[in-house]
Parts: sequence; C-alpha cells; structure tokens
Amino acid sequence: MIEGRSVWLVRYAGEVGTKDRKTRWRIIQRLKDNIEFALQKHNINAQVEAFWEHIRIYTEQDISDILKRIFGIANFSYAVHYPLPENKEDIITLGKEFFKDKISGKKYAVRVKGKKKGFSGTVIERKLGEALFPFGSGVDLTDPEITCYIEIRGDNLFLYYHKEEGLRGHPIGSQGRVILLFSGGIDSPVAGWLLWRAGLHIDFVYFDLGGEDQKRDMIKTLKFLYDQFGYGNKGNLHIIPFTPVIAEILKCRPYYQNMLLKYFFYRGAELLAKELKVSAFATGEALGQVSTQTLINISTLDRLTPLLVIRPLFVMEKEEIKRLSQQIGTYELAYTGKEYCALATKQVGTAIPYEDLIKEALRCNTEPFIEALANRETISLDQLEDVLKTLESQETHLSIPKDAEIIDLRTPSEFERWHIPGSKNIPFTEAWTQFPLWDKGKKYFLVCSEGMASALLAHHMKQEGFDVDHLEGGIQALIQKEHEQQA
Repeated sequence: MIEGRSVWLVRYAGEVGTKDRKTRWRIIQRLKDNIEFALQKHNINAQVEAFWEHIRIYTEQDISDILKRIFGIANFSYAVHYPLPENKEDIITLGKEFFKDKISGKKYAVRVKGKKKGFSGTVIERKLGEALFPFGSGVDLTDPEITCYIEIRGDNLFLYYHKEEGLRGHPIGSQGRVILLFSGGIDSPVAGWLLWRAGLHIDFVYFDLGGEDQKRDMIKTLKFLYDQFGYGNKGNLHIIPFTPVIAEILKCRPYYQNMLLKYFFYRGAELLAKELKVSAFATGEALGQVSTQTLINISTLDRLTPLLVIRPLFVMEKEEIKRLSQQIGTYELAYTGKEYCALATKQVGTAIPYEDLIKEALRCNTEPFIEALANRETISLDQLEDVLKTLESQETHLSIPKDAEIIDLRTPSEFERWHIPGSKNIPFTEAWTQFPLWDKGKKYFLVCSEGMASALLAHHMKQEGFDVDHLEGGIQALIQKEHEQQA
C-alpha cells in the first residue's frame, strides 16, 4: 500500500480568482506568509507550500481553529496526500481503504476534482462508489451525509471528506495600509475586523482622554482582536495624550465642543498618516448614532482632510454592529463606561457647516495639540500583553493626602447616592470656571465617576500652579475595590 502524508488544503476566497495572474500570485504569497506567521505564533512546525489552486500545509497537528481565523481563506480540508498511482484501480483501492470507516452507516457521494490524461473522473466516481457500497447506508448524490473527495493535481492525489468554512475576504496586507481611530468600545473593534477582512494592514490610534479604565479595556480588546484575527498585520498602537487638548476645547462654546473634538481627532489622524505614508484613515462612525455622526456633520468632517476616510459601519444599525461584535468575541470586552464625561451633552450642534467649525477651531490654542502628537507612545501589537500586565498591576490611587480638600465633580444626584465622607460637591462645569478663585495655599483632591473629569481638571489646575491630585479610576473604581476587599 502506498504511504500517504497528512496535509491541510487551503482554498482561496473568491476575490482571488478575479485577479490577473501577477496580482493573484502576489495575493497567494501574502496569504502563505500570513499562515506561516500564524503557525509560528502558535509554535507549530509545518511545511507550507503555495500553488495556483490551493495552499498545502504539511503537519499532523490539528490547525483548524487557526485556519478558520485567517482572512483570505474560503474553506480548508484535512487530507491525505499520495503520489498519483499509475492506474485508476489503485486509486479505487486507496479510496476504499480511506473512506470505508468514515461512511459507516451514512449516505454518501463520491466526487472527483481535477483531471489528468488517462484518468476519467466519472469512471472513478462510479467504481469507487460501487466499492464503498457495502460500508455505507446507500448513495445519495443530491444531499449526502458525507462526500468522499478525490482531488487530482498533476502527479498528486488528495483524499478528504470534509470542508470547513473560512473567513473569506482578502489576506491581511494584500490591499494596503490604513490608520484606525480605536476607542475599544463596541464599534471600533468591529470596524477593525472589517478592515482586516478587506485585506488592510492597520495602525491603531487611541486618543487618551484621561480615563485609566477605558485605556485598560481598550488594550484588552485590541489584544484579543489581534491575537484572534490579526495574523500578518504590520502596524502598531499609537497612544496620544489628549487631556490637554480637551482642556482647550472646553474653553469653547458647548455647541461646538463635540465636533471640535472630532476636528482634532481628524487632524491628528491626518498628520500621523502623512508621517507613516498612509493614504487613508478609518473610524467606527455609523450614521445617526451620536450628534457628530449626522449626515451634515459627517459631510463637514470629510472636508477637513484630503485623505480618504473609511467608515466600515456607516450604514449599519446598532443591533447589527452588536451582533457582529458578539460573533467576533469583542462584545463582552468592550469598554461600556462613559467615553468622556466632560464634553457637552446638551445644546450640541447636529448640523454644523464646515466654515463655522473652522472658525471655531481657529480660536483654539493648538500648542497642546502639537505637544500631544509629539508625546505619543508607539507600542508594537506583540507587546500589548506586557503593557496590559503593567497597567493591571498598578493599584488604583486610593491614598488621599492629609489636609487635602476633597472636591467631588459629579452631579448632585450622584453625590447624594454615595460620596467620600468630608468631600464637597462642585459639579465639573462649575469647578472648571470657579477654580481660578480657589486658594492656592490649599491641597486639593478631585474625584469624579470614572476618573476622566478629575484627571482633566487636575491637569489644568497644575498648569495654574495648584497643589492637586485626583482619584484614578474614579468613584466606581473605589467602590469596586471595597467590594473586592469585602469578598
């Protein structure tokens, strides 16, 4: 009996078949590279070979869970590879031995793929079907329980009986590179997944607005997304400290504040794109979800940059985005707190013309914005685990300095429900305008719900010469910490 060799046959997504020969082969090579990257990441030794019709992966290990998470694969099969026998009778013998146990008690069909002169696929199908008849429960050519595949490629014979679906799409990196504005909420991870499916390398950009909980959740989500689906992605995470920029925006009229934040996001993405020689950036924006995502405001934002702005979720409903997030696995990891608890929530502009936004933006001091870009932190996606361990090991700042005046920046109703004994309630918007009149000879300790508003005001007060600190993670982190200690 001829000895066979274990092999996984990987078949290309439909988009590959529409390309000319040169482009098709380039995409095939990219998929091969991504598969090799994935196998190496999982410490699997395998021989990977690319051919016009499929990729062959020689290993006896079960790699199905890996292959189903690599973009560009239509389907794949575990097979046994034999040298093509000289006559069809030997093919029938090999097929009978390979398939007889697998069809036991099942209705089956035999299918021959590929061709070679002297080997009739129809004859092989009929004769192998007859040889297998005593072992199955009958032939069913319309809806078989199991299909016995015989594939002939040149002087090679492959036997297999199962095809598992892949993610399809394009291999990551086969269509270029983009920047994605990434918050770690529900939307941006889904946008990233869709961009990968489109074949794009991604550089992720996170504008840090001062919330440590959101930053941790963002890195957790990105790490999961990258570990599960980012095989072959060549890009980094760029963290830009945006608290000083928020401080400038809050000096402007509330009507424009949310769009001004987007203005600086877009300007930051554009400048980073030019530095990285990238011609497009992407967002998780979806039409009508928030005030900055009305059709008029999106049109205004589009005029801010000559770069292509990609919005993979633009016409998707929120429930549809949630379902895809659950399918991908990022839904439970997504940050669900307030993405920023200090910008305007009332009387915000939903139809701001481009000219009006530019006039308002010109009133802002751009020095904090320039400094924020210069102080960005760039992290390799392979280093996310180390960064996350460092963040998770850091204790929430619970030590309140002696003789410090505790200022609670939450709303009066939140303050009434629970507050730190001895603290004073001054809502953020009032504190923001009143603090220049406070006594600089005192120590201040600021708290808010999730640590973002307090971080922002503390930063601004320090610039004005105040002795001030704040509660990292906010009241929510404090309450959670107490619950953990009591458990």
